[in-house]
Amino acid sequence: MEEFDKKLEQYGILTKNAQKSIEKDRVKIFNNAIIETINFKTLQEKGIKELHIKKSEIYNIVFSKENDISVCFDECLILKQINAEKLLFKNKFNFIKCIFHEKIDFSYSFFSTTCIEENVSFKECTFKFNVFFNETRFETHVNFEESTFEKQVIFNNASFLNQETEINYIEVSFLGAIFKDRAYFYNITFKSMIDFSYAIFENEVHFCNTYFESVVHFSFTKFKGVCDFSNTKFLATQKKEERNRICFDDTEFEDIVHFYSAKFESKVLFCKSVFKSKVNFNGAEFSTSHYDDAEINNFDNVTFESDAWFNDIIFNSSVLFSKCEYKGNIYMRNITSKQQLYFYESLFLSNVYFNNSHFKDYVSFCECEFEKTACFYGVKFDKTPNFSQAIFKGNLNVVNTNLNFTFDDLQERIKQEYEDFNKNIENKKPLDKFANDFRDSFRIFKSALIKDNNLLDASNFHKYELYCKEIELKQNWDKKGENVKNTTDLEKNVSRIRDFMDFLLLGFYRKLCDHHTDFLKVFNNLILLIALYALFIFVGSFEFDLEKKSIQNLNKTSDMFSYLTKVKEVIINFSFMQQYYNHILIS
Repeated sequence: MEEFDKKLEQYGILTKNAQKSIEKDRVKIFNNAIIETINFKTLQEKGIKELHIKKSEIYNIVFSKENDISVCFDECLILKQINAEKLLFKNKFNFIKCIFHEKIDFSYSFFSTTCIEENVSFKECTFKFNVFFNETRFETHVNFEESTFEKQVIFNNASFLNQETEINYIEVSFLGAIFKDRAYFYNITFKSMIDFSYAIFENEVHFCNTYFESVVHFSFTKFKGVCDFSNTKFLATQKKEERNRICFDDTEFEDIVHFYSAKFESKVLFCKSVFKSKVNFNGAEFSTSHYDDAEINNFDNVTFESDAWFNDIIFNSSVLFSKCEYKGNIYMRNITSKQQLYFYESLFLSNVYFNNSHFKDYVSFCECEFEKTACFYGVKFDKTPNFSQAIFKGNLNVVNTNLNFTFDDLQERIKQEYEDFNKNIENKKPLDKFANDFRDSFRIFKSALIKDNNLLDASNFHKYELYCKEIELKQNWDKKGENVKNTTDLEKNVSRIRDFMDFLLLGFYRKLCDHHTDFLKVFNNLILLIALYALFIFVGSFEFDLEKKSIQNLNKTSDMFSYLTKVKEVIINFSFMQQYYNHILIS
């Protein structure tokens, strides 16, 4: 029977067929050695600082309570379980391309190194049994790149605390890792930058109640099982110059996804991702980053193949939902949007519900297509929404919708749309065309309400439709006139004059009674008319009496005419009279 290597046995390594290299504080073993036991306590007592084992079979690894040896296992087979609970590792700890046949458990252990070159690495390893890192504390770089976990892996309550100042330096990497069984990342604190890009989760994965306090990437990741990010906080509090802090772009979710009550402190990217099953964002919050003046969360070109819930969300920063495809029902009830939302060019193939939501800033549904029910019941718009060129093929419910903006707000919004659209474009679209687009969107809502015999709410949308028409006519009048060379040019000029008269009438109508929607304005103008009527009676009486007076009262008459002139100026300066009196003089 072959005996163990006597020299290595002195260092606590029981091995056979070993090719070795032993220096003062360094031990190397390579090429098909069979190692029965490695005792780290004995190695440290012998003053060994570095252990490197390559292409060997290892049965038992016995760690010391405190381990300060730099360790590298390269292409080794670890044939028995590793029990390394409640231990301290102070130096580099690397397993490269190793295969673990039994359970490994580093729960409650502490990994701490002093420089960037020294880290914890399980790169390209295969774990054939369960892996446990419960409540493990990492104060170093951690690398699980391209590793395969064939059984469940548990990192619950672990802490990844290493923080470097280098820009874009990933400190925890699961890049390309494959999780074939369930993966648990409950209650973890990630202060380090972490990368799960190109990872594959073939079973369910849980990140519930986890704190990502730095950059996190899930780009091009595949989630084939249930994916749970409930109550997860994406805080990204570090002041690193990372352009995209929270990335789920080009990610594929094949099963149910939960982001219930998740919080996104910085910009999050979901662009070009696919949700093949139900997704739940209920109660999530999209906040404004402390380190960026303006953040736009990006759901651009996302495909939702099943139902999606976004109820009770708070949008404190802008979100792009543009060019998305919604194949299932979409629920965005009771959302509060404090910043701009964009849904333009999106396709809603099933029902969509925005019931009782509050849009405090601009929202755009430009060029959207709604195949079935679109419900905006009880929605409140504080600023002008944009539904221009939107298509509603099914039922449209806008009952109790509250449009809380003025003519000036609408005019400013149309002007802003004009400037944004024509930026860096040679063939500019005229402003009156934008006014017409907005008018068309209000007309759609008005028609839907008339169809439901809701004439009272329809009158409100008709008011905004006339606002847009007034702006459009004003822009037509402001254009330069045509030189009359033929009958066609004459007709154009006549048409412009007719448009100008319509513009004046609409403006007068708006100032007078806000198109029959403002009772206080009507009452106010009624009082004014009564006062004017009384004034005219007084003037008429004065002129009648004037004929009976002698020339001696001429000075008093001059004073009265001076008084009437002042009355005329007051009337001209009154609100709508001032606007259109000046406009006529200028024209």
